[in-house]
Amino acid sequence: MDLALAIQNAIETEKSAARFYKRLALHTSNADARSALENLSAEEETHAKALEDWGRQIASEPVPWQYPTSFELIESAPGWSEAENVTVEEALHIALEAETQATLYYDAIAESINQRPLTEFFNTMAKTEETHIVAVQRMIKKYCSPP
Repeated sequence: MDLALAIQNAIETEKSAARFYKRLALHTSNADARSALENLSAEEETHAKALEDWGRQIASEPVPWQYPTSFELIESAPGWSEAENVTVEEALHIALEAETQATLYYDAIAESINQRPLTEFFNTMAKTEETHIVAVQRMIKKYCSPP
């Protein structure tokens, strides 16, 4: 994998996550859950845009526009994308699962690549996803009743 493709894969992962959170928000009648999911979607779109900008600056070759694989499964929980009447607690736990999957994905790639720029790139992406996990955990504490 070269740096340009790695960047594009990350961009598509973030865009896929934004679409997932938007779809999930449409299927919840809880205003708090909908707002939390819409905020997560906007944050993922912001990350995708930042990655696109960053990719243009550092990639030695153009970032490819054709993708070799589907990114819908990396930062999402596909079984929930069409669920109806999702509660705020369900929505946030789904988000936590998705962000954890993304962290594990980026960590696994970083560990399997022995190319310094790519390893650093994916380690940075994993750390970014870890901040999402912390943010979702805060939302769970705020919006969900204790067990």
